[in-house]
Amino acid sequence: MQFRIMKWISRFVCRFSRGKISRYINHLMVISALSSGQIAVSLQIEEVVVTAQKKEESISKVSVSITAITGSDLKDMGVSDTRDLGNIVPGFSFTDSGYSIPIYTLRGVGFNDTTQTASSTVGVYVDEVVYPYPSMTKGANLDIARVEILKGPQGTLFGRNTTGGAINYIVNKPGRDLEYGFEAAYSSYKTTEVEGYISGALTESIAARLAFKHIESSEPWQYSLTRHKDDDGELGLKDRSAGRLLFEWDASEKLVFMFAANWWVDTSDPQAGQPIAITPQNTTIGAIALAPDVRDHPLVDMDTDNARVGEWARQGVYGFDWGLDENFESLSGRVEYTINDYVDMVALTSYHHFYSVDSAIPQSALSVYNGERVINADTESYDLEIRFSGVAFEDFDWLIGGYSSSDVVDEVQNFYIATASNLYPLPNPDLLLLLGGVVEGEPKYDSQNIMADRAILRGKQDAETFAVFGNVGWRMSDEFKVSVGARYTDELREYNGCTQDDLNSEYGLGFPPAFTFAGAQRGSLTPAQPGECQSIDENGDSGEYVGTLQESNESIKITFDWTPTEELLIFASLSRGFKSGSFPIVTAALQSQLEPVVQEKLIGPELGLKWALHEYGVNLNAAVFHYDYDNKQLISRVLDPIFGPLSILANAPKSELDGAEVELQLSPFEGFFASISASYLDSYVIEYSGKDPQGQPQDFKGSDFNDTPQWEYTVLLNYEFSLFDDMLAAVGMDVSYTDESNASLGKPVLFEKRAYTLVNGRMSLSSDDSRSWKVGIFGRNLSNEYYVQGVVRTADATSRYAGMPRTYGVSFEYNYF
Repeated sequence: MQFRIMKWISRFVCRFSRGKISRYINHLMVISALSSGQIAVSLQIEEVVVTAQKKEESISKVSVSITAITGSDLKDMGVSDTRDLGNIVPGFSFTDSGYSIPIYTLRGVGFNDTTQTASSTVGVYVDEVVYPYPSMTKGANLDIARVEILKGPQGTLFGRNTTGGAINYIVNKPGRDLEYGFEAAYSSYKTTEVEGYISGALTESIAARLAFKHIESSEPWQYSLTRHKDDDGELGLKDRSAGRLLFEWDASEKLVFMFAANWWVDTSDPQAGQPIAITPQNTTIGAIALAPDVRDHPLVDMDTDNARVGEWARQGVYGFDWGLDENFESLSGRVEYTINDYVDMVALTSYHHFYSVDSAIPQSALSVYNGERVINADTESYDLEIRFSGVAFEDFDWLIGGYSSSDVVDEVQNFYIATASNLYPLPNPDLLLLLGGVVEGEPKYDSQNIMADRAILRGKQDAETFAVFGNVGWRMSDEFKVSVGARYTDELREYNGCTQDDLNSEYGLGFPPAFTFAGAQRGSLTPAQPGECQSIDENGDSGEYVGTLQESNESIKITFDWTPTEELLIFASLSRGFKSGSFPIVTAALQSQLEPVVQEKLIGPELGLKWALHEYGVNLNAAVFHYDYDNKQLISRVLDPIFGPLSILANAPKSELDGAEVELQLSPFEGFFASISASYLDSYVIEYSGKDPQGQPQDFKGSDFNDTPQWEYTVLLNYEFSLFDDMLAAVGMDVSYTDESNASLGKPVLFEKRAYTLVNGRMSLSSDDSRSWKVGIFGRNLSNEYYVQGVVRTADATSRYAGMPRTYGVSFEYNYF
């Protein structure tokens, strides 16, 4: 292992020297300039206690790269859910998939699948209870005490395997005394946000806490590119609610029960994309196949600075309006039992239910139906974890546990494709009538296609997981400690899915003729039947795809700690982590498109330090790391001779990533606090030949990872001072920079995401203890910076999803203790 780490360090230094050292120095000079100055006694930097290793420890004593942010800081910086963390945590990014499925990437490790069946490379937990699918995580940020972001492969301590890291929200717990409070804010686009809680004892041994949150706007923030003044020319209303009920029962001095019920609902408008290019999906006759209202469609300029303009098909054409109807319910229980002075037991159990009911998403970002989706999804997850931990012989600490889960994910997408070129549109609807294609009603556009105006994509996945894990730590001396953690996981996934003919199509011949023809090319004489599964197997027969994926793996983490002084911790670790394979839900002409990706494996040595000089007002954390990546999971394309480039899942056999992180906290004088953090990522594919967005073969060797900016840094400044005898005033700002990146491998121009800088600011007055009342003003994205959170290609259009423009508002908070 020593040879492997030295080899990695040598390779890391060499890569920096290949023309990158000057840029590295420039960025460090920026950080140095911001952090220069006389260091005095700190009155602001406090010791933070975290539970990253399943026990309470000072963050400066934990040999894990971790970022911890308090709940009050999350509010101040405008973080309303997990997606917003990408604006304040270097190395962590959120990508808008366009499907209302968030994509999280940490240290360049992400998976850009956009279906319910895909688990994330970044695990999200609430009080150690896993939220296994990204769609479940959009309401996690409610009544938060702090969030802990653990970086690197996880699995030897947390419930499920992840290769990127884990985000653990720690919520405020019930107290014995009566407490209550509320906060109200009013901001741009007539947005009202209300949050509140009440907590206290119900009996001598039982306490409860109820929290709620509601966000609603009455002014849309997006307007249509082509029909701004029409009735349906605006989009972007918010309507989200969340709640949590906690019970804590101290049954005895040794036994504690915790019960939690969480829920959220989102009926907001979906965000519309900005159309930036028309690219025919029909590869047989190309642009000739484009419908006139697609070919001549107005586009948003690639160099635009306007985040508000977008485009969507006319609402109500098919009897529905654009909007989400997403719901999440969760029940969880926790038992803590002190067996004796040396052994503790913790048991966690949870049930999660996410469902989406006719969520209508304007996918293509065109004013006509070129690939729009109405999504119905139902996801249930059951999880159970039991672990025992303790100490032995004073120098040993240990943990051993087991984990099991059972998931059922069922998703149906109604796909509206009236003008898609790969279905051979006809310029004259009367010609369509002659072909006998109209089922009922009148064609909805001047340009129609021969086959149908809609299709159905469906998939159902059952997953069963069992794992055992353990960790042993040995303090060899006051200065040295070694920890070894391991995990064995066995997983079975069963899947069935297909592309299906929609009998509700209002015109067209239907898909069976095309699938019958495609099947005949493969030797089948069985015709495809209307309304049945159409995906073609290797024999040319149409039907449902049924697949099974059985996988097992062994994760491991070895860590060496060296504490030469009380203030300094230096650690070296070697981790091996896995992420499960999964099946896709895509427009599948061939059943081979529905085959799964296998699990990905990541091996990562890391070297870090934590230097806590609290008496001088300084905290310094830094780390360098290297990732060897096997079978990286990603979205690719297959070129179908009839339907053009279609999505599939793929594994990139070999890739690597080098990275470095630094965080510096300063409090040079009373009332002033500064935090400067930065990350550097250099990713590269070693071996992978696949297809570009057009379905053309491409060797991606040497390509950067998608959605992985090379440089990111955040500067947080806050100054608090007394005003009169009983009030405090505070002024703060945060500045975050994100380097350029690309939403696709191979850096296609249309998928570029340019560099950007976000600036947020705030001012407040509060009571002297900062806990009774507080009134403030805030502004987010003060420079009105244009930035891209996702790029998507659907059918004939490529579109971008822009981040929110400048917003500002006022807030009031009151708490009773």
